[in-house]
Amino acid sequence: MFGDDGAFYWNAEAARQRGTFAGYRSAAWGAGAETGYRFRNASLRPEVALTADVVSGDGDPNDRKLGTLNALFPNGKYFGALSPIGPRNLIHLRPSTTIHPRADVAVSLTAVAYWRENTHDGIYAIPGLLVRSGKDSDARFIGKQVELAASWQATYQLNLSASLSAFDPGRFIRETGPSRTIKMVGTQTTFRF
Repeated sequence: MFGDDGAFYWNAEAARQRGTFAGYRSAAWGAGAETGYRFRNASLRPEVALTADVVSGDGDPNDRKLGTLNALFPNGKYFGALSPIGPRNLIHLRPSTTIHPRADVAVSLTAVAYWRENTHDGIYAIPGLLVRSGKDSDARFIGKQVELAASWQATYQLNLSASLSAFDPGRFIRETGPSRTIKMVGTQTTFRF
């Protein structure tokens, strides 16, 4: 379900995954929602938004049931320019705010917090590879992230953007291996023809 009246916008979706893979039965699910509001008549036309997702993880790696949702074709920038975690076995909460200093410029600040949906399962990269197993920690909190991004629609076809991001590891990351803060500066040029 989705909608946009010009000021208030929303999107809610859910998925249930059933079937078999390599002789294992799949029983996974996910749900997510985004809602936001644009202050169209205010100076800098600010926007505020809140996104939340819950994606199932596997409760028992030794049984014949696959409980981790396979997101199939997730976007590489699923949670932002820096996306160290993919959409599997995850609870995620992301508030953000955006301002528009000019009609063709947007500047946004986003915070993200990540938890494991199931503490018996690990965490995964965007394409679905296991990054950290869940067997060495019962901690739910994965970490938090902040991102400052700017985008300029230079022409109808050309968009230039840049971002500054940092991911701070939580208890689960600290208990399961290396746990340094990840910092990233990114730039992107998009030309559509």
